[in-house]
Amino acid sequence: MSNKSLFAFLAGAAMGAATAWFLSSEKTAGTREKIREEAEKAYDKVKTAASEAEEKIKDAAHKAGQKICETKHEKLDPIKAKVIEGLDAAENAIQNI
Repeated sequence: MSNKSLFAFLAGAAMGAATAWFLSSEKTAGTREKIREEAEKAYDKVKTAASEAEEKIKDAAHKAGQKICETKHEKLDPIKAKVIEGLDAAENAIQNI
């Protein structure tokens, strides 16, 4: 191989490498942009799903709290009435002594 051939080969290889580098960096930039866009879309979906889940949890907690209050009154009101009835009976018994 002569010096001219070697020089031509190395120059061609250098130009090919430079071209590949420039093209790949553009592709890489485009790929990075696509990845960023997809990541933003995924983030938005997760954020929306989390907000919806939060609202559902708050609603369920509110309903559970209401049910607990209703159940408390259902259970305690008859007991309260019996206690008051017993106190009234005790008061009457004391007055009749």
